[in-house]
Amino acid sequence: MRTLALSLLTLAALCSAPVASLAQNVYPLTPDSQPQDGVPKGRTENSKFVSTKWFPGTERSMRLYIPAQYDPKKPACVLVMQDGGGFRDTTVLDNLIAKGEIPVTIGIFITPGVVPPPNDKALPRYNRSYEYDSPTDRYARFLIDEVLPEVGKKYNLSKDPNDHAIAGGSSGGIAAFTAAFFRPDAFRRVISFIGSYTDLRGATNYGALVRKFEPKPIRVFQQDGKNDQDIYSGSWPIGNTDLAAGLKFGRYETVMVWGEGSHDGVQATAVFPDALRFIWKGWPAPVGVATDTPQPITKIVTAADPWQLSADTTPITSLASDATKLWRLSGPISGAATGPDGRLFTALEANGRVLIEPAAGGGKKTEVKIPAPRQIVVGKNGNAYVTSAAGSIWLIPADTKLKPKVVGTVPDASGITLVPDQTLLMVSSATERYIHAFVIQPDGTLAHQQPYHEVYVNHGETKSNAGGMVTDTNGWLYVASPFGIQVLDQAGRVNGIIVNPSTEPTTQLAWSGSTLYALTQDGKVYLRKTKATGVQPSAEPIKPPAPRL
Repeated sequence: MRTLALSLLTLAALCSAPVASLAQNVYPLTPDSQPQDGVPKGRTENSKFVSTKWFPGTERSMRLYIPAQYDPKKPACVLVMQDGGGFRDTTVLDNLIAKGEIPVTIGIFITPGVVPPPNDKALPRYNRSYEYDSPTDRYARFLIDEVLPEVGKKYNLSKDPNDHAIAGGSSGGIAAFTAAFFRPDAFRRVISFIGSYTDLRGATNYGALVRKFEPKPIRVFQQDGKNDQDIYSGSWPIGNTDLAAGLKFGRYETVMVWGEGSHDGVQATAVFPDALRFIWKGWPAPVGVATDTPQPITKIVTAADPWQLSADTTPITSLASDATKLWRLSGPISGAATGPDGRLFTALEANGRVLIEPAAGGGKKTEVKIPAPRQIVVGKNGNAYVTSAAGSIWLIPADTKLKPKVVGTVPDASGITLVPDQTLLMVSSATERYIHAFVIQPDGTLAHQQPYHEVYVNHGETKSNAGGMVTDTNGWLYVASPFGIQVLDQAGRVNGIIVNPSTEPTTQLAWSGSTLYALTQDGKVYLRKTKATGVQPSAEPIKPPAPRL
């Protein structure tokens, strides 16, 4: 089955876009977009690429551009272009590389995948929208894990993300931005022409997400026409405006170029040389990250203090801390917490027990039988609350004469913590996208349950997999999740998102003063200095400032 190579005009037809007349939409080409005498010409190679991991069964065309200046002894920069490239790509690259305005760059121009039909009476499965319009890191992983290594077998590609650019038009434009936004460790320079930032597959959140995530090291060139399409999924000009405003709010290095055109590549072709110059300006200096943004998350973390892998790299299963110590626990332990008297509580989910170890200096170890306990929090009054896989929330009273009992339920209950004044109990659900809030009664029981805080979920997933939680002295709640460490105010709103320390999901969190510790699913511990001050649930209650309502 021949893989379809889609031109930008074909994209317009696919999206049912009106085609503006050239009389209304004339953008003259500069010499940079036309062949020039004396300029060394690169060569191209065509091949078919079959995905075996991220988009199994798909076939696609791949065209490589190898500049005349390529030296196999020197790592070359990379430009990935969706839809097989376009915009007079090789001519522009020849000219700009020859003038030294962009680095020596190998072009990887690749089309979206197609699953061939079983016979000539059936249609193929067209993967374009799935790969390009989905706001996830799947397409980026496909490029990182499959395409770049394959091209790298033959050509010396730089592995530095500052040497990697990605570009495209329409859905290919949003694919370029998505790849860099979710994987800036692989792509940092973005060109998005007439990008499809609409609800084709749920990508209307980008304008808000760039405001909430801590600033990322990406540089973005956007272009759109004021008469771009307005269809069932939304308005292209509005979607591009929203993203551009979000990038400006986050002080990203970005340019938004507007024209009068519709959903076509006329202006994009004309400005492609300028777009390349902008994303590569200052190279080889790395793409910067703004430090003076009005984003709430930058009041907590900054790029100057990134995540650091703990010096002790022994894999563990749980974290716990108090005012003076961090516990790194391994073995069949699903959660742990410390009490006000120094006792250590550990949950053994597989064994159905909570172990309570005395503080250094005496006492005896006790255990409490609780079905499949997961995580624990202990307040200043000594009461311990435990989540269980069955969804029950257990109270282990400080008064040992009283028996443990179920005091609430949350579906697939996972993380658990107290707010700083210790009047509310917060419980995350691995299944739902809500953090449940309970009011703690004088006898330790719970009342007035509400699914109060709402967290983001990775697109395409039904479960949030929200895990461990901590709070700071401002009363903000930090929630470990695959989407990032989500920071919510007391009113239940995500104000900011800290990037996870690795591509592995973060499962648990702990504080040591102003240092935030994160445990990832592979058992590694990372730490990061913050501007916040962590709260220990077993310490004296404190009243945080009131939220803005």
